[in-house]
Amino acid sequence: MSFLAQPISTIPELTDQVTKQAFPEGNLYMRIRNELGCIYSERDFATLFPPRARLSFAAWRLVLITIMQYIENLTDRQAAEMVRGRIDWKYVLGLELTDSGFDSHVLSEFRTRLLEGSPEKRLFELVLERLKQCRLLMSGAKQHTDSSYVLATLRSLNRTEKVAEMLRATIHALAIVAPTWLRQHLTPEWFERYFPQIEEYRVPKTEEARNTYIETVGTDGIKLLQAIYAETTPPGETLRAVEEVETLKQLWVQHFYFEAGQLCWREVKDIPTVPLRHNLPCAGEACYVEKRGIKKQGYEEHMSEGYTQQQVRLLTHELIKNSTKVCSLQFK
Repeated sequence: MSFLAQPISTIPELTDQVTKQAFPEGNLYMRIRNELGCIYSERDFATLFPPRARLSFAAWRLVLITIMQYIENLTDRQAAEMVRGRIDWKYVLGLELTDSGFDSHVLSEFRTRLLEGSPEKRLFELVLERLKQCRLLMSGAKQHTDSSYVLATLRSLNRTEKVAEMLRATIHALAIVAPTWLRQHLTPEWFERYFPQIEEYRVPKTEEARNTYIETVGTDGIKLLQAIYAETTPPGETLRAVEEVETLKQLWVQHFYFEAGQLCWREVKDIPTVPLRHNLPCAGEACYVEKRGIKKQGYEEHMSEGYTQQQVRLLTHELIKNSTKVCSLQFK
């Protein structure tokens, strides 16, 4: 990325005029800009980049785009198109109507910086501080805390798709940790079989073909695990520490067994009960939750919100618990 330290800009005159004509009553994004300002500035992201690193698009704009992208459930490519074509997005970002935006890969690179720098607490507190300045949030006001679920937004996979996707995810993880070792243990057909994401439409439809496919996947998984746990494997300790490898091992125990030296696919009645299963290969920390008669796969969440009868309810504290980690954001 190349960097251009861009200050928080005012809204260009033509952008302001056209947007207000198109939305005479305003909309969500215009209210964010008018009532909350830009919230963030370049200095809020200074610690995420090396001193000489430079961004081609202002960091404060990228974080606002990421928020709007989440609101509308957009891909990076779609979000980049919105920046180029939506006048209300140009309004909140302070861009000229003729601004051509940026390449969508910039969003992915920026999110990587955010994940590595872990600034979520600071960014959350900046929003809350701005709400306090606008008198939408008052220190010492009433707090309401309740627990609910933040569920993993992932579809449930059928058994065949699930084990194949887990093997694919493990291969991709090993390709990062030990690419040379992996090339020595993969056969050419594995690249065609496991390089693309496993989707239901790619799984054979007939029972006979599906059984053959799952036997192949099961055998490939066993070969990979045997190679990883072989005493002669040079980087064995490193490979065994990969999270996907441990999940793959547990998933294979749950869905396969050996009989007379032959790998067999377990019947549904023989697999573990739902709370003990690994259901989401790419989100193993999203555990099974049962509460008040509701059974779901995801995360348990506790949320606190500040409220009065005259004001809107605003989130001030969030605690998300799962089987491996706890993260907490709190306004003080």
